[in-house]
Amino acid sequence: MDNTKYFGTVKNVGFVSTRLAGTDGVSLETAKWERIFEQEGFNCFYFAGELDRPAEQSYLAAEAHFTHPEIDEIQSKVFDVSVRQRSTTEKIHQLARKLKDDLYNFIEKFDLDLIIPQNALTIPMNIPPDDYTSDVRQAFGIQDDELFILQPTRVVARKGIEMAIELVSRLGKKAKLVISHASGDEGYDYQNRLKEY
Repeated sequence: MDNTKYFGTVKNVGFVSTRLAGTDGVSLETAKWERIFEQEGFNCFYFAGELDRPAEQSYLAAEAHFTHPEIDEIQSKVFDVSVRQRSTTEKIHQLARKLKDDLYNFIEKFDLDLIIPQNALTIPMNIPPDDYTSDVRQAFGIQDDELFILQPTRVVARKGIEMAIELVSRLGKKAKLVISHASGDEGYDYQNRLKEY
């Protein structure tokens, strides 16, 4: 297949995640992408805070991992409090600059043409960098006294959404469950069953 039709001069592909190691879902999905890209003649490279890929194709940035001590410390200072300290914000910006530099170095080191983030922005520990999410409660019709419970998945049976519905019901508190993505490519039967449930 002539990939220039679809990818132009793209030859080197970089995968970016928090962890590309072991048998978690992200690592396995990335491995699928790798196989396809490599079969089509692309070179694959990897950026993460934990890696089990070949060293000569990898860029390890320890702070990219969600269990890194500095990241863990920040999480405790932003999710367990109602007001964030200025020093914490400064630390966040410092780490963001470091990771940005690491990403630029990764791109330059492997002469990357294409970057594929793998679950890098969907982990619940991510902190919103601007006002984009400031009106999320209003947008979803969630009252200030309601718990906002998010299940960031599509409405497909293998995600077990009925268990989330049951959990929210058992909380015994005013709460709203939001499923982030619609069904569609796998049909609407499951969605209709959930509505009845």
